[in-house]
Amino acid sequence: MSRFVLHIGPHKTGTTYIQKHLFEKRDLLRREGVLYPSTGVNIQFGHHALVDEIIRSGDSPLLRKIVSESSEFDTTVLSSENFDRLDRDQVGRLHDILGKYAVRVIYYYRRFDDTLISSWQEEVRHGGCSSWEKYVLPHVVKPFASKIVNPDTVLKPYCDVFGDQITIVGYDQAIMDGEDILSILLKIIPCRVNIDINRRLINKSSGYDDIEIIRALNILWAKDHGTRPLTRMRSKYIAIKKDNPSVVTSLLKRISATLMPFSFSGSFIEKRVVRRFLTQYSSFFFNFRPDVWKHHEYLLPTDAWLHDKDALQELYSLYEMICVESEDEAAAQACHSNG
Repeated sequence: MSRFVLHIGPHKTGTTYIQKHLFEKRDLLRREGVLYPSTGVNIQFGHHALVDEIIRSGDSPLLRKIVSESSEFDTTVLSSENFDRLDRDQVGRLHDILGKYAVRVIYYYRRFDDTLISSWQEEVRHGGCSSWEKYVLPHVVKPFASKIVNPDTVLKPYCDVFGDQITIVGYDQAIMDGEDILSILLKIIPCRVNIDINRRLINKSSGYDDIEIIRALNILWAKDHGTRPLTRMRSKYIAIKKDNPSVVTSLLKRISATLMPFSFSGSFIEKRVVRRFLTQYSSFFFNFRPDVWKHHEYLLPTDAWLHDKDALQELYSLYEMICVESEDEAAAQACHSNG
């Protein structure tokens, strides 16, 4: 009997990496009886469009089309980290559309502290202005309601609808053991196709000091223009650092000197929320060992460097350099258009 595999993410667990390889090797997978549909892929390589349809209307013509395409294959794989946005009723609609097909849900579990930090960095890279302390606060105040801290909020609707047809992959465990996260997915499907793995990171994280400079530049841009700069400040900063690193060397050192140790180890969140989740879902894990939760300490940015007048002067000089370059590029583009 044909079946569906739903890879539901979440964010910051190598989803883009997995989706990119599955999409690029979809012809090879088809020859092995596995369909990774092009239908429903609208952003990068995941099936985010069909998730958007279900959220908007409770139905998905795209998914219905995929169902009609899947009859010739043993397994159809759908992947989107946005599946974690579906509530109980929407997951129920997903179940109704898939109808007669057997379904296996795959979720990658990553330490919440690593995920929180990585998610904060991602937000800053896309124009966010929140400091680490401000970003993490809602997750700390209401940990049981946080999708990152408490994955039960994501998995419970799927458990209610699909029962025990859920597999949880320990993301950190895979990294510790040197296993490729895509290879694990192929084992679970199962699919014996040999995909040449490109282990480069698709969404590579920046250093905390770099992120703090980008965040400060985002704040200055938002103040001047009344809107978030999206990836503009990040792109300009990276280009300047690459072409003329001496411009930012001193500022990076000043920020690095103010980084402070931070850890959730031994906290209420680790003792109650995390342990409760691991106990509740222990039978669903494909790979997991308790030593994954050994003590982690991070050196993270604070606002202390913003009280250093020399650091602020260097920041303003960098921002001015970016603004001048942006104005020059806009003028050159206008001349080109008029010409």
